[in-house]
Amino acid sequence: MAGRSGRKNLRDDGTDGAPRPRVEGPVVIGRFPELAPALVTRGAAWKEIDHCLVVTGPGGVGKTQLAASLAARFWDDGLDLLVWADASASPLQIVETYAEAAVHLAIPGAPLHNPRVAAEVFLKWLAVTGRRWLVVLDGAGGQDDIAPWLPQGGPPGIRVVVTTRDDGPTAPADGWRVVRLEPFSPAEAMAYLHERLIEEGRGDLYEKGTATVLVERLHRFPAALALAAAYIGQQGCTVADYLERLRGVDTAHLTLRDAGERAVAAATLLTLRAVEEADRTRFALPLVRLAAHLDPQGHPMGLWRTGAIRSHLDGLLGRGERGLLRVSRSREERRFREAADLLRAYGLIALDPDEAEEPRAVRTCGPVNAVVRADIPRQEAPDLVRMAADTLTQWFAVLGLLEADLFLRSALRANARVLDGLGGDALWTPEPHPLLALNGVSLFEDCFFEESVAHAEEYLRQVMSALGPRHPAALDARADLAAAYECDGREQDALDVLAELLADRERTHGADAPETVETRVRLGHAHCCTERGAEAVRHLQDAVEQLTTLFGADDERTRKARHSLAVAQASTGRPREAIQVCSELLGRRPRAQDVEDSAVFNLRHDLVLLHTEAGLAGQGVRLGEATLAECLGVLGPDDPGTLLMLLVTAAAHREAGNARQALRHAERAVNGLERLFGPDGRRTTEARGELAHALHATGRIQEALDLREYVLGRLEVVEGPRHIRVFTACYELALSYAAAGRHEEALRLLERAVAGRTQILGPDDPETLRHRQETAVVLHALGRTDEAGLLATRVLADQERLLEPGHRDTGRTRKLLERLRTGG
Repeated sequence: MAGRSGRKNLRDDGTDGAPRPRVEGPVVIGRFPELAPALVTRGAAWKEIDHCLVVTGPGGVGKTQLAASLAARFWDDGLDLLVWADASASPLQIVETYAEAAVHLAIPGAPLHNPRVAAEVFLKWLAVTGRRWLVVLDGAGGQDDIAPWLPQGGPPGIRVVVTTRDDGPTAPADGWRVVRLEPFSPAEAMAYLHERLIEEGRGDLYEKGTATVLVERLHRFPAALALAAAYIGQQGCTVADYLERLRGVDTAHLTLRDAGERAVAAATLLTLRAVEEADRTRFALPLVRLAAHLDPQGHPMGLWRTGAIRSHLDGLLGRGERGLLRVSRSREERRFREAADLLRAYGLIALDPDEAEEPRAVRTCGPVNAVVRADIPRQEAPDLVRMAADTLTQWFAVLGLLEADLFLRSALRANARVLDGLGGDALWTPEPHPLLALNGVSLFEDCFFEESVAHAEEYLRQVMSALGPRHPAALDARADLAAAYECDGREQDALDVLAELLADRERTHGADAPETVETRVRLGHAHCCTERGAEAVRHLQDAVEQLTTLFGADDERTRKARHSLAVAQASTGRPREAIQVCSELLGRRPRAQDVEDSAVFNLRHDLVLLHTEAGLAGQGVRLGEATLAECLGVLGPDDPGTLLMLLVTAAAHREAGNARQALRHAERAVNGLERLFGPDGRRTTEARGELAHALHATGRIQEALDLREYVLGRLEVVEGPRHIRVFTACYELALSYAAAGRHEEALRLLERAVAGRTQILGPDDPETLRHRQETAVVLHALGRTDEAGLLATRVLADQERLLEPGHRDTGRTRKLLERLRTGG
């Protein structure tokens, strides 16, 4: 159950409803597991002052069920909020669940597209809210992994339950209680077995004497007893018969460490043989083997219907039968249903009652899964692993086409992580499976940028270790790493990777191969992002020529490269030429008015900027307002595209002299981006720069100055003191200092910006020329007229040499020199 409201008894909750904003009633966030039949609630002693209960113990001993029973008890006592986070595959699952909770509860300050910040906001909210809440972190790893995400504060009593195979914290803080869960006591084991047989409708098969022997034979291990009860119920055999059959199970081929594992192994193998004999569909064994390679916390039932599994099962039917791919859909569904019911009846899987809607509808038991995997014939195991990977890959592809909530994407990532850890060489031979890279792509699509970088770096390390640095898979992995760096705002790192990648692509594929040309386009874009306009133009010109030869002038790849080339040329001081190219490209689009087409939107966005940069702000305003109206109608007021269009239109209004309208647009954009990406998100910080410009233009100099000081300080922390964006922030703050009469401070910042940009980009960068021009203005204000005149003369010569005729910056420098000559 994900993000649902309304008080219900959690033992039979099957609510359906989508998350709604500003929920006031009781809410469950996450997927609460179905309570096991005949649940035996072991006594877990705690005191009223305890805040966090940590339940430890080996796999299969019932930790999750104990946590579920406690949560159900607290819920029935009147909880307002229950958060259940499955954390077995990665601590990231905790972040995902907290972020979903923050968005679902509409907590102020929780951004929609920055899950980590949203999770931090949720943690702070828990500490101060008056609601009664409980957080369960199920299957958590070591203390270091979960420590940053343990809630603090809240009403008295247990508020956090953690289940873990780890031994728990070595030195628990005040309010912590660690409970080591062991196998059932003899009395608990006997009661459990009896109640389970009654629920199976076979209480008559229970006999106390033989039951005593059985529970000891299974070492009173809950997972093994559950399998035994299900087997006896389905087979209709006596407990004595089951004991006899259990003695005939050979576990010699398994590596078993302790009595609990031996008990689970024997019970699992006996059950698998029974399922194989009873299965008329011949699907059950392959499906439970698939499930054994996935996250025990659950996977979508829809995975069982993917083409990869259907093809695998079709092959198992043999050539003599009609293939599964040719049977009717209703018959196919009946086979899946029968197989699922059989596996559930024998206790090998648990199915959520609302299985069609749940990201974790099919749950399994980790120790049982280990036995299932070990029982797979060695020659079949690699194909099964790759089939499981094909299945998850197909579901990732489906998510690219469908709207899916964070819980579904999170569940698929968790399953991919588990399979990656279990797959071994099967996922690397003969080639790395696409799933290994897709997991990282999914991370940055969900704005987990730091995690996507870490994933891409580790994946590249593994590929290079296994296949060498110039294997095609290694080259693709480096391209994915560059994309992850770009999403994380690490443009220089992306550029460095792409520069090396281009050289290796040329050596491996040839200079004119499509893969090489694509890399050249990306490298040109990376140069543009780091404001190296001349380098960007050089690479993109070559790429456009090659793409035109390879695919033609009207191919989408060629058009996009021409667009990027135009933007790069504008950054070298030629915005009017860029306007001509972008206008031509827009006119040739078949849907030139559709802002939902990303190519159309990007062209119109950049045309507004280019008109503003070329001194044609009036035309930029008209185009920006027209596009903005379409964005509001088609995308909505909170779409990132609408907010970005607000920003560029604000800049056009400001340059056109419409300062108040510029301010209104900039404020709306900043507020919207803060809701989406958080107060310190990269896009929000960039938007604050435009807001400061608008404040400055309306005469609110001190507010602009304060905001620019904040932006500079923030960038220095995030990017380091020598990043290009830091030098731009220095320049903008200098403008505010100069307007406030603080010319000495302005001069120091301008000198820092000029020196830094010159060192990184060279003396001919147009933006650096603009910084030098402003330096001359400040020198003039300080009365250092000779220095100002000499600098302005040099700047003008460079502008006339580098910028296109009629550029607005050249005109400004001429006016400055005229004032200096006339003493104005």
